[in-house]
Amino acid sequence: MKKSLSSILLVLMFCIVISAGCGGGGGSDNNSADPEQTESLNEDTGEYDPNEGGKGTSGELVTYLSNIWSDYTAHDGEVLTGSLAANVKISIADGATITLRDVRINGENSSSYEWAGLSLEGDATIFLEGDNDIKGFYSEYPGIHVHEDKTLIISGDGSLNASSNGYAAGIGGGYEFPCGNIIIGGGNVTAKGGYYAAGIGSGYYSYCRDITITGGTVNATGGNEGAGIGSGREANCSSVFITGGTITANGGEYGAAIGSGYYESTCEVTINGGTITATGGYYSAGIGSGCEAYYSPVTINGGTVNARGGYEGAGIGSGYSVKEGSVIINYGTVTATGGDYGAAIGSGYDQSECTVEITGGTITATGGIQGAGIGSGYYKSECTVEITGGMITATGGNQGAGIGSGSNYSKCDVDISDGTITANGGEYGAAIGSGHFCEKGNVTISGGKITAKGGYCGAAIGAGNHSDFDDITISGGTISAIGGYDGAGIGCGYYCDIGHITINGGTIKATGGEKAAGIGTGYYECTCEGITIAGGTITAQGGNLRIEGGAGIGTGYNSKCGDIVIKGGTVTATGAETGAGIGSTSSHNDKCGNITITNHVTRVTANKGGKAEFSIGVQSKGDEYKVTLGGRKISNIEASPFTY
Repeated sequence: MKKSLSSILLVLMFCIVISAGCGGGGGSDNNSADPEQTESLNEDTGEYDPNEGGKGTSGELVTYLSNIWSDYTAHDGEVLTGSLAANVKISIADGATITLRDVRINGENSSSYEWAGLSLEGDATIFLEGDNDIKGFYSEYPGIHVHEDKTLIISGDGSLNASSNGYAAGIGGGYEFPCGNIIIGGGNVTAKGGYYAAGIGSGYYSYCRDITITGGTVNATGGNEGAGIGSGREANCSSVFITGGTITANGGEYGAAIGSGYYESTCEVTINGGTITATGGYYSAGIGSGCEAYYSPVTINGGTVNARGGYEGAGIGSGYSVKEGSVIINYGTVTATGGDYGAAIGSGYDQSECTVEITGGTITATGGIQGAGIGSGYYKSECTVEITGGMITATGGNQGAGIGSGSNYSKCDVDISDGTITANGGEYGAAIGSGHFCEKGNVTISGGKITAKGGYCGAAIGAGNHSDFDDITISGGTISAIGGYDGAGIGCGYYCDIGHITINGGTIKATGGEKAAGIGTGYYECTCEGITIAGGTITAQGGNLRIEGGAGIGTGYNSKCGDIVIKGGTVTATGAETGAGIGSTSSHNDKCGNITITNHVTRVTANKGGKAEFSIGVQSKGDEYKVTLGGRKISNIEASPFTY
């Protein structure tokens, strides 16, 4: 009997040794590990059982990856640690919360191993301790894969470095297969996408659900043609939602830092908090759209945001040749810089489109070369800007408006109803209006405190150099408008054509640049359809250069203006050198329409320039009787100052 019992014990010991020592390759469904280092194995099934206790400190259930030799699934409460030596699949069970503690998974890029570095079977929470490094196996798989319609939560105090071996996201989806929801609430997370894939988000030609970041430190870099956080190439991401954390994101070539990747990709971005630094890839926005992407709206409700566009991309808004971009800023501290040929906030280069709505926040926007500070980028790009509040400083790049359009056939409509705004045009650009060599656009101002200074040859409010512009309408606000060299305070830049200037209210001080009107045309062959003033308190000063000058209200030197009608308000207009207070200059090429001042004005005061003939009038032969004062037609008025 004792001999039989001894034989049985020997057989059992032999079986245990064989079971512990034998290893299998990838593809097995067994959970195989060293019994001294894996905390709980069910003796009957050989599978992990989280209910059997463990040997770790504080009752932890610790599994050493170095002793895993076949596919393994971690369950709720388990701690994974160490380096994975075998090419096997490591998964997390549905609903499990696990801890990664100094984990190393460096997947081998082989079609024999078609799985991610870490795969989720369903919803899962990962708690980070120590330093963790996870790389996917086969090139089409991500570092960490989140199944479609499932959710991964990452938290803790440790770090995670996740990457792909080729064409998939660092965390998210893979090559032509989707991913679910990703929530990052803590830890130090670094994610790098492979070719065509986002750092965090979707891979190539697929989609990702919602990405939410509430805390932690996140560093995300997109692969070539992928966003840092968002979508990959020809891929979609439902949304990126950021409420906290410190985030640094870099787009891959042709991908936004936060938003969409290259070509027909989409992603909606909402930022409510956090400290964010975003740098777009080539042809892409810092936050918004990648190159030739689809609609990727951006909403900022808070946080500290610093966004820089890549070459030909906006800082916040659209990348190269993107249609229907959208930016809404309600609050936060936002600093945006456009890439070359892109606006800081708005559209990028080449027929790119964007709408911008600003209701609040502290905003500093600096356009790239030939891009607006806020508005459109270079070459046939379009933007609509609406500002209803905020503390805004906007500066155009060379040839771009501070707020308005970039250069070369671009256009922008600007509507300002409130806010404290400082706008500076780039060289050849208006402060508010158009850039250089641009097509149509309108400016409407009904409120706010505005300080506008045009760039060289640009108006403060109106047209940039050598541009066509539509109408300027002002009904309220406190405005200081100083034209650049040869540019009007309100009206034309150098060699421009504009529509009608209408002022119905506001407190306005407009000063023309050299040889330009305070309100009206700039210098040299400019035209203005007409000027109507129906209310407000207006002070207009023409600019001068040596012996030539512009009218206070009317024409710049060697330019034309339509009818001038003043039927309300308190107006003080002063010409410079050869300029009338109201009317034209003494240049023989100047033309001005009829000048009408009605009995409904509060007061009109006109001062002629030192070498001008009239304070109110048209200073060319045959036009002596173009002034109507209180319903009576009279000759030009020589007295200066003249008050009515």
